[in-house]
Amino acid sequence: MVYCSCWGKGTSWRWEHNDAQQSSQIFRILLPITEKEAKVLIPKMGIKDDFMLQLALQLEAEMLAPSLFGPSYGETISALLSLHVQRHYAGITTANNLTSTTFNSAKKKALQDYIMANLHTELSLDEISQVVSMSKFHFARVFKNTLGIAPHQYIFLARMQLLETLLTESDAPLNLLAEKVGFSYSNNLVRAFRKFKGMTPMQYRKSMTIRTKVPNLKKK
Repeated sequence: MVYCSCWGKGTSWRWEHNDAQQSSQIFRILLPITEKEAKVLIPKMGIKDDFMLQLALQLEAEMLAPSLFGPSYGETISALLSLHVQRHYAGITTANNLTSTTFNSAKKKALQDYIMANLHTELSLDEISQVVSMSKFHFARVFKNTLGIAPHQYIFLARMQLLETLLTESDAPLNLLAEKVGFSYSNNLVRAFRKFKGMTPMQYRKSMTIRTKVPNLKKK
């Protein structure tokens, strides 16, 4: 079950499920209310929405077993859920029409510079969206339209590319490198890098070291 409401709206629910073979989950999607936006949810019951269900299941899986993408992944799913609800199940009036679907070059560069400068932190969607003064509910969609991938994917790739550089340019232990690219535990970093490169960080460092020692052979 997906339960949608707006911030500041107090409600109470009682959920009864008699089927012991089926587990029940209630997901609450918070729709923002600002001075520029007013949203009116349209009451609907008995809706079958496969797209919403898939997003809700992904969110549940992320809550039960957090992925390697960090908090931005769960926030991206929540933002997509919110946008889907707004589009299909809510009437929206805005003071300023949000027509922009991509970031201009200045905002794009500001975002990229901010992310690169803060890869050692968690980089939440709330935090990044403030760089361009946008609510995270619209930010995720515009970010993907501009850069071609979701925020959590972009951050993951940036972390892994930075790690590649650090592995080849320093001999620092993995636990220190993990901190520099925003991972709390080196074990999670090993899993993430293997997913990215198909080998462990130490295997990659060794392969790059061997490659630099092999002389260039030129035909005479």
